[in-house]
Amino acid sequence: MPYIEFKASDRRFTDPTVAERLIATLTDAACEVLGEDARPSIWVVIQGIPAQQWGVGGKPLSLTTGNPLPTRLRTGESDKRTPLRLAHREVP
Repeated sequence: MPYIEFKASDRRFTDPTVAERLIATLTDAACEVLGEDARPSIWVVIQGIPAQQWGVGGKPLSLTTGNPLPTRLRTGESDKRTPLRLAHREVP
């Protein structure tokens, strides 16, 4: 049973359709890799975390302004110091 867990600041979920669209899009992405026959067994869990309970750089998100990620991580820019690669897919 494939299990996908998605956590984000609860500020992302003010529109009630966002979670529905994420579930559909993440399921579709998994099916592209695993095959359509996997669809009935794919579980997706969406969790909104309050900004005061999510920390970046030693501070809660509730105290940060703008996007706290370094530019190279926001843009997916290559960095030879780390093998990190970000996959970005727009949610319809």
